Amino acid sequence: MKNGRLTILALGVPVALVAQAPAQAPAPVSLGQRLRAESPAVDRLLAEFHAREAFQKAEALVPASVPAFDKATLNGALMSYFASSDLVRVYYLAGRTAESAGYWEKALEYFIKARDLAKSNAENVKDCFPKFADTLKAGVDVDKKALDENRDRTKELRAKQTLDPGEQQEMDIIKGVEDRVATNEKWVGKCLAYVDAAKKEADAFTAKPDDLDKQIKAQAKELEDYKFKNDKEKWVEGAMSSKAYMASFPDNTTKAYYMFRMNVLDPSNKKVLREIDILQGKTPAPEAKPAKGKKKGK
Repeated sequence: MKNGRLTILALGVPVALVAQAPAQAPAPVSLGQRLRAESPAVDRLLAEFHAREAFQKAEALVPASVPAFDKATLNGALMSYFASSDLVRVYYLAGRTAESAGYWEKALEYFIKARDLAKSNAENVKDCFPKFADTLKAGVDVDKKALDENRDRTKELRAKQTLDPGEQQEMDIIKGVEDRVATNEKWVGKCLAYVDAAKKEADAFTAKPDDLDKQIKAQAKELEDYKFKNDKEKWVEGAMSSKAYMASFPDNTTKAYYMFRMNVLDPSNKKVLREIDILQGKTPAPEAKPAKGKKKGK
């Protein structure tokens, strides 16, 4: 402190040394807004067994390209992280609806895209966010040193009942530095938290492609081993004519899942089409036949 005033270090911390973090996370990008707006309608269509319509609505959200990840600034990296995370969810929604609609191969493509983008997002976040945290921490250290050097002057100013214009200016500078320290310390933690969050997200999307790929291959093997080798029409007809198979579904959601797949394998099978119509409420379900009574004397 010189002549009872703040030292030059506190009055003017070099801007280049202080990485100013944004006061808050950037607003959701338009893709995220569209996803949140459309998701309830997609889920409703799935619940009503209109999986094909749900898939069309979900696929309409998929952009033509994946934006590059901006590592130049913290704001740019944050926007890229959130945008990539939204796109991962769009891919997954498209995959989930495609799978429900019976388009397992198309679903696999989207699940792979979701997995790969989530992994890439996590790698990008891990590469740049700790660096931003280090820069922010360096700025915090500079500011804290300035505050420490002016601790006596700060105490003196705060002890006064009233401040003259010059003293008020000093107090405003002190408060500004203190606020900057609090903000940047918060963002140091957030940067490191985003690294963990991105890693968890990548892990969450890892297994689905492999699981669906196994399912596709298992069905292909079943068709290969069928007595009418790879005859999808006969295979579907055989399944639809089996009372045991048709009674094996634990609920209508599972039934719809396999009916739509049957429809992909044989689009012309009328039994499949009728079951889908019944599920969607377009055709009334057949009345259950009454149990046969015992004959007299038996």
